[in-house]
Amino acid sequence: MIIISNPHDLASRRFVLEHGEGHTILEMPDALELYPRIPGGPCVPVHVPAYRDPDTGADVEEAEAIYAFPADLAEVEAFIAAAEQRAIDHPYGGGS
Repeated sequence: MIIISNPHDLASRRFVLEHGEGHTILEMPDALELYPRIPGGPCVPVHVPAYRDPDTGADVEEAEAIYAFPADLAEVEAFIAAAEQRAIDHPYGGGS
């Protein structure tokens, strides 16, 4: 997992100290080269699988989302699990 950190922000430094071991840490401002639209840190880029929106019936392509300011990694993992389950429950129809 990638964690984007702002070394000038106390919450971001604490997040990395608590959850950073074993993960790739990218620090601001260097992280902006790969992720120019991040709101600061801590942030975690996550893969959101393609799915069919159950409300509109429209297909939503897979994307990379930025999970900003998580309280902990469990929160990010819950978001990832929910996105994966949504893709299972509402399979992508191929863009039709």
